Amino acid sequence: MARLWRTFLLPSLGAVPSASRSAPLPTFASRFERALADGDDRAALDIAAERPGELARALDRLFRSSPTPEPILDRFPTVVRGVATPVLLQLAAHLENRAQPLESRPRLRTFLPKGQTSKVWVRAEDRDPLPTPVAERAAAIAHDELRRRFSSLDPLGACYLDPLLSDYPVPLTHRSASRSFRTVARGSRLPLPPGPIIRLFLWWKNGRSRTDIDLSAAFFDSGFRYVDVVSYYSLTSWGAVHSGDIVESAAADFDDDELASESLNPAECFDEYFRFANRFVHVGSDVVDLK
Repeated sequence: MARLWRTFLLPSLGAVPSASRSAPLPTFASRFERALADGDDRAALDIAAERPGELARALDRLFRSSPTPEPILDRFPTVVRGVATPVLLQLAAHLENRAQPLESRPRLRTFLPKGQTSKVWVRAEDRDPLPTPVAERAAAIAHDELRRRFSSLDPLGACYLDPLLSDYPVPLTHRSASRSFRTVARGSRLPLPPGPIIRLFLWWKNGRSRTDIDLSAAFFDSGFRYVDVVSYYSLTSWGAVHSGDIVESAAADFDDDELASESLNPAECFDEYFRFANRFVHVGSDVVDLK
């Protein structure tokens, strides 16, 4: 038995790591990307159709890489029932704007890769518009499937939709969102109450040791070009005031844990020097309960 092990099994096992290093196992994504890189649009479509959700996500890219959209439009209805409802809703909304001229669309497009929490990627919007009949037909396929699904559900009865909801995107990608006490979908537009000061604040409870959390705000002009920052290392800027670097505080007691807070007071309103304020948080130590 020992001779058999040394003669046959050990050489075979030793070849496994070498083979895996020299020839990586093909994945779904690598096969799809390879087909597109080789210009084999038919193979790319066949591979994407193996996973209906991935086909829906790659639909725009397939339209742009294929010389004719007909094979894609013919294949999509055959797999659309396997696409998740949130993906279909996003696809339908996406296709409504893809036939618009480039100058009519925002200069930048944002997206959140799956699995990367709160990592927003920004790219210049330089994609050519899709032909209107192509975008409309693909959107119609998504809408037809959504109507089919929703029509099979129990009726909701008489409902009232507040017009203010039009400023709140449907929260479809919360798996990639950070945890918070009260969550608002990214991209929502919230009205600000009247007043001379906007206060951005952050509070937390200390754990077994000191807690170092820094709230900051960066300012950008109307072209989203960086103007300045207010932070623990830059306490004032364009009328904004930072409270300073608070690490431990006895401002209040809460469940026998120290309660600390840090606040920013931006100016009364944004003037010609900047248009946007983006807040961000740096964590320099362990956090037990961040709000």
